[in-house]
Amino acid sequence: MKKIAILLVILMSLSVFAACGGTTPAASPSGSTAPSGSAAPSGNHPTAIKVGVLNPSTGALAGMGEGTPYLDNYFVDYINNTLGGIYIKDYDAKLPVQLVYYDTGSSSDNASALTAKMITEDKVNIILARHTPDMVVPTTATAEQYGVPTIATDCPGGPWLGQGDHYWSFLSAPDDQTYYNAYSSIWKAAGYKAGDANATIGLIFANDVDGTILGPSYKEKAETDGFKTLDPGLYAAGTNDFTSLIQKFQQNNIEIVFGVMINPEFSAFWAQCQQLGYQPKVVVVGKAYMLESQALAVGADLMDGMCNEVWWDVHFPFVSKTMNQSASAFGDKYLADTGNKAAGPQGAKYASWELLIDVLSRSANLDAETIHSAIAATDLDTIMGHIKYNDLNFCPTVCVGGQWVLNADGKTMSQEIVSNPDASNGIVTTAPVKTSGFAWQK
Repeated sequence: MKKIAILLVILMSLSVFAACGGTTPAASPSGSTAPSGSAAPSGNHPTAIKVGVLNPSTGALAGMGEGTPYLDNYFVDYINNTLGGIYIKDYDAKLPVQLVYYDTGSSSDNASALTAKMITEDKVNIILARHTPDMVVPTTATAEQYGVPTIATDCPGGPWLGQGDHYWSFLSAPDDQTYYNAYSSIWKAAGYKAGDANATIGLIFANDVDGTILGPSYKEKAETDGFKTLDPGLYAAGTNDFTSLIQKFQQNNIEIVFGVMINPEFSAFWAQCQQLGYQPKVVVVGKAYMLESQALAVGADLMDGMCNEVWWDVHFPFVSKTMNQSASAFGDKYLADTGNKAAGPQGAKYASWELLIDVLSRSANLDAETIHSAIAATDLDTIMGHIKYNDLNFCPTVCVGGQWVLNADGKTMSQEIVSNPDASNGIVTTAPVKTSGFAWQK
């Protein structure tokens, strides 16, 4: 009987060990990615940290989502294989990270529904929300509803702060004033002064989240700054006919165009400007062409000289404390591994993972309140700059003015930093802003 009892104990132990050591499939376009290279720890506690990531990999915002799942898998591999997991004090164990990833198709409704799915079905412990208000606002709203800690990047402060009070979600990004300062610094650097007869700003915003919140905010700031504005009203999101709007700009001799658009809408607008013979001196449009791939989608010749906001760039002087890597070093690696140039959206992805590693390393367990407290206490140097949240769960970050310039090969483009309204951030300009001599003017 004693021998039988010992045999039963051995068999039960083997059974438990097999249950703990199982694996799940590798990454797929949607679903979960299993932890790799790290055995699941034993004990009465979670065996992995589930991290939820939503990304606009397809649809109108796909350019903003560029770099996923490459960067996410890069960090999962670093955590699980290089670090051997993240040490959680109360469990006295290193836990691997399991990535739960879904493509939103650039739909805000999908972002809400998939966030709920990650929470209720996949049981994620923490969420990374990124890539424009269209994705971040519905994701964080749903996370607030269910009480799940969320780290957000790549979303202007205005639309997110306008969502209401936040407890579970935290955002690091430029605020409205910082964005406006970057935008206006471009036309000021081009020689336009408030009150000049040719310094009226032609506004172009859609009736979407950006347009309804940022449009009025930027208009007010421009007029407070002393500039006159021409506001033709919000255009219908998804339209491909900007004829009447362009004609208003032409009739009023508007030399500065300023707005926020998605890439397909800007492409249609700018092509019609060429067809109608409208040639403004300065075009400053946010969101539409932050990446070289987005600019090239419009056309290299047509994009020569287009200006935009730059809230992260390989030229920024910031260094990741978590990864001990500079912005330029990350840019070199990203280009070598993917063949693409890193820009703001990739910097945001990178920073979100830096923050996550730091937060979880300071979180004593995986209880939602414990993780929340760890996020609130963040005080970290990242590739996007120093992140420390205020009492609104928000950390304003930097933003400067950029301009796309056609390279000598006539096929590729470089983004120059042409203005910086706040020299204290240590960011240097790489070229003066140009207002003429562009390929599309010839």
